[in-house]
Amino acid sequence: MEIKQKIEKINEISEDIIIEINEIRDEKLKKDNIVNALPEMLKKSIEDFKKLIVLIEIPNDQLVTFVNEVVDNHYTQLDNYSHQGYYANSVQKYVDIEAILINLRGELKRIDYLSLIGDKNVVLVGGNGVGKSSFASYLKESLSNNIIVVPAQKILFYNSNINALHLTGKNEMKNIQEQNFIGQGKFNQDNNYAAGRYINELSELFSKLVTVIANEQVKEEHKVMESNEFSDTSRDNTILYKINKLWQTLIPDIILELDTTNRTLIPKKNNQVYSLNSLSDGEKAILYYICLVFLAESNSFIVVDEPETFLNVSNFNRLWDTLESYRDDCKFIYISHVIDFIVTRSNAEMLWCKKFSYPDYWEIIRLDHESNLEDIFPKELLSEILGARKPILFCEGEKNSLDYFVYTNLFREEVIVCPVGGHTKVIEYTRAYNNSPTLDNNIAFGIIDSDLMNEHQILKYKEDSIYTLPFNEIEMIFFTKEVIDNTLNHSFSEKVVDEKTTKFIKKFFDIVNQDKEEIVAQTIKKFMDNQLSNYRINENKSTMLMVKEVNLWIEGLSIPDLEINVRKNLEQVILDNDFNEMLKVAPQKNAISRGLANKELDNNYMEKAMGRLSRDNTLVDVLKKRYFKDIIF
Repeated sequence: MEIKQKIEKINEISEDIIIEINEIRDEKLKKDNIVNALPEMLKKSIEDFKKLIVLIEIPNDQLVTFVNEVVDNHYTQLDNYSHQGYYANSVQKYVDIEAILINLRGELKRIDYLSLIGDKNVVLVGGNGVGKSSFASYLKESLSNNIIVVPAQKILFYNSNINALHLTGKNEMKNIQEQNFIGQGKFNQDNNYAAGRYINELSELFSKLVTVIANEQVKEEHKVMESNEFSDTSRDNTILYKINKLWQTLIPDIILELDTTNRTLIPKKNNQVYSLNSLSDGEKAILYYICLVFLAESNSFIVVDEPETFLNVSNFNRLWDTLESYRDDCKFIYISHVIDFIVTRSNAEMLWCKKFSYPDYWEIIRLDHESNLEDIFPKELLSEILGARKPILFCEGEKNSLDYFVYTNLFREEVIVCPVGGHTKVIEYTRAYNNSPTLDNNIAFGIIDSDLMNEHQILKYKEDSIYTLPFNEIEMIFFTKEVIDNTLNHSFSEKVVDEKTTKFIKKFFDIVNQDKEEIVAQTIKKFMDNQLSNYRINENKSTMLMVKEVNLWIEGLSIPDLEINVRKNLEQVILDNDFNEMLKVAPQKNAISRGLANKELDNNYMEKAMGRLSRDNTLVDVLKKRYFKDIIF
């Protein structure tokens, strides 16, 4: 019977049960809560099955296979109960039908979630605690055989003493793959027996996988012998040959040989035989993943929780690329926090697990459908901000920059700091994040250099949650009195610290005064660079008109007047000997931080000051209250 016919038959049976319930004459039975609720449940299932008829027309082999299994299971169960003539308890029949419908409801929800997966494999991202592993466990609760879940927990030890290990076959492995190892690993209360049983079963999985591969290889070789077709083609089609071919693209110096006596695999390197347990954790993980994927049913969904476990970047990239290519009949659903892994899945779609409500509701967003986030944010950055459960702070620089170091240490409790390069990207990403209807469960902030901004511009950016640094450059925070005192007091007396600080400040002013014209030029250049990076010609027009527009725009910047004001302001700071103001205008980070500071304050001053900032919470609090009090997350 075709799937459409089965759906039609299921709906006929459901309608018959509704009629049967409506014709009940037993008053007590008519008042039963379950009996009363069943007609609406059945009507809902009829509507849901009508929708499935449309769904199976979609060219998605894995989803269609899953739908077929759900329909088959439901048809068999419902047909059996509808034809069972006698029930000792008159209510029991309807209790059983209710149980079937409740199970169906779960399967239909799984179909809805899996229908988010299109032509490509997917990576499910999201913060800790939003239910990603619980989602994998929920999928595994299905009665279908075409959902394989690879748990994050792995005990990769080969134990030849497992009872009747050599008899483990493909059918038993199907039963093992039906187990929900993720769900079993979550205990509501201390239960030593359940925990022990779980660990025991999990620890046997690797050994049984290897044994199944060995037994399958023996069976396939036996078939070849029976057919008398000894050829390269027949050899190439055996499971161990295929595994070795894949394995050696990753581990070229080791081959896996068959031990027919003990029904296991033997690693061989340079003609020397080794134990499976002598393989590295990474090598055993590769073998574990290969075996599981090779044994998956056709057109399966393969859900892999933490697919990078035990593997380095080079290995997990090549491993999953190769497995995806080998099992192109399957869809891979990866669950990962590791940005390096997420970025390597260049051909995979990203699903965002935004919210989880216990026990079985997940708000999962397919980013390419719901928003233009993938067009705005690079994949690496997007995977990081989607996994954040604290506000985001976009800053200038990179992960190895001083900006990132400072802001991470200052605001580690309040925000996730994301360096994004230049100040234009900080502005762009902060606005895009906060204006996105999809990212409505969090908020983003930005922090940028002031770059000659006037008070009006600073306040304007603040309206968009973008703050300006209270120093000319981030290095200058290390030359505030608070940081200098905190750093030097651990090595020198108070008197010596005062002397060093006074001498340092005097020479700081001397350098600025000496390089005054260079500082003015640097300041104007930075201002112009920022202005040019944001400027766009208004519309297509003739070359002459465009040149004229640009010239008018440059004239409007009043650069000569700006230069006069910058010089005048710098000269006033020098005249007033105002060191705090000097930190706001001086751009000579290298001359001061790597030259003068090491000579007048202490050897390797910056490294020592950075160490104090990273370790001293009191210093962090002082700096935040003094220089960043206007930043409220």
